[in-house]
Amino acid sequence: MSGRGHVERKWGTNFVNCAQLSKYHSFLTRPPMSRHFTFTAGSRSVLVRCYLYDYTHAPQGWYQKAERLLNLSKPFALE
Repeated sequence: MSGRGHVERKWGTNFVNCAQLSKYHSFLTRPPMSRHFTFTAGSRSVLVRCYLYDYTHAPQGWYQKAERLLNLSKPFALE
């Protein structure tokens, strides 16, 4: 896995593996999943949640173990 996880921070930037639509496209069998980002105006944090589309790894639905709260370099604003 090259030492890379689903959510990493390097060079002051957050990197997120946002989706995997097929559990058969990689060497390791992983469930189909996607990420949901929740931004709040004026906040320097973003909540990243993981949704599993099948039950092979855990029950289908939100996977709380993969949930992360990331820090942003400045407050979020819609401009």
